[in-house]
Amino acid sequence: RYAIERNKTQAELRQLSMRDELTGLNNRRSFYLLAEQERKKALREKRNLLFTFVDIDGLKAINDTYGHFAGDRAIKAMAELLISTYRKSDIIARLGGDEFAVLSPEPSPENAQVMAARLEEAKRSFQSRFPFDFSFSWGVSLCPFASPGRLEDLIGEADRLMYQQKRADEWGGVPAISKDAKERVKKLILVIEDDAAIRNMLRARLVPAGFDVVTAADGEEGLALARKTHP
Repeated sequence: RYAIERNKTQAELRQLSMRDELTGLNNRRSFYLLAEQERKKALREKRNLLFTFVDIDGLKAINDTYGHFAGDRAIKAMAELLISTYRKSDIIARLGGDEFAVLSPEPSPENAQVMAARLEEAKRSFQSRFPFDFSFSWGVSLCPFASPGRLEDLIGEADRLMYQQKRADEWGGVPAISKDAKERVKKLILVIEDDAAIRNMLRARLVPAGFDVVTAADGEEGLALARKTHP
């Protein structure tokens, strides 16, 4: 009985060492371990990864003006917002302080833009909960399996883009997205058309314009292709 209790306690302690105490998210240590495993798996399976770096704006000012309890509320809200925005398969972590990270396996090409819209919408809905301005900045970088880089480089690129967004409002509410991620968004087009001549005509116009094109003759085939190729 004592051995079972001891093993249970040790397992609980290991779990605690991998979790952020305030939010319950993965902490920095567990994020790097899980992200590196996912990166190696992505290389084997030829899948892309999308990394998002998030930073709460003005957390020090919130703490100084409203107290650390308010700052903790903002941190917990950020964690809740990320959990509600991203998929269960995504790795979400609080790296420390006001910094958060998300690693998304198998992102669709438009995932960066989709996440941007969802984050902006969630930001507006969460704002009403607080007497202070609840805002955050983020950056997104893509790690294509065809040109894999180190995990640190992927994180560093998203971090740099996040600070670029924070310093200037030139993005107009759209996240700072890496060049690779932007190019992926407009690369693949799915054409659903029951007329073969029209399908071929569209392909002939789109391919020279730099797009990859997949075609389907009907909605059922198109849906299956969409799930497989993420156009």
